[in-house]
Amino acid sequence: AITSIVVSGSSAHYTATVTTTASSSYLTSGRYLTISGATGNTSVNGTYQITVTGANTFTYQVSASGSVTGITGNVDLDRYNGLIAKLNLRK
Repeated sequence: AITSIVVSGSSAHYTATVTTTASSSYLTSGRYLTISGATGNTSVNGTYQITVTGANTFTYQVSASGSVTGITGNVDLDRYNGLIAKLNLRK
């Protein structure tokens, strides 16, 4: 169970630090986890790639204002998990 989510950084691009009752042996950096049910700052809800930072903590990056056509919700504009050949360069 999640006991806290602390957000730091700017409102457009920030990091959520999560404290959980689960042991880090169940968490692996690079794994994708879905966070749901958060109230107040609901932008922390979603599916994110995590980085384990302690025995019971992990972080993930959240973008509150980024958007990409065809994707519902906010996206992290600093990360692309596709093929280089699929990127369109802007001039």
